Amino acid sequence: MGSAKLGDTFELVGEDGNWYEVELFSGGQRFLYKSLVKVVPYRPEVPEDVEIRRQIFQEWKEIGNRAKAEADRRYPPEKNLEMNLKHEQLLGDRYRLELFQKLGVQPPAYRRILIEGYQKGW
Repeated sequence: MGSAKLGDTFELVGEDGNWYEVELFSGGQRFLYKSLVKVVPYRPEVPEDVEIRRQIFQEWKEIGNRAKAEADRRYPPEKNLEMNLKHEQLLGDRYRLELFQKLGVQPPAYRRILIEGYQKGW
């Protein structure tokens, strides 16, 4: 449903054989093949520009609505709630990753940006 790009950073949460397990925006885990990954120390840093942080926060909410609407069209919740919720989660993660890639912000920074956005009422 989505693709990591060279230089994208994710939070490592585990290992399983030849795979690293990383956490995405939804809290869901995905697996990346170890030979394609470089493990590095990283401390999430938010962009200095408050307008970029505000843009991420606002688009974050819009993405949630978009993912829900698309999932509802593909898998109406009254017919298949489980597939609806899975699809919504996958789309949300995909679109949020694309947002962070577009703005050049590493995904682990999202928590700090969301906290700031809710605190400031963006």
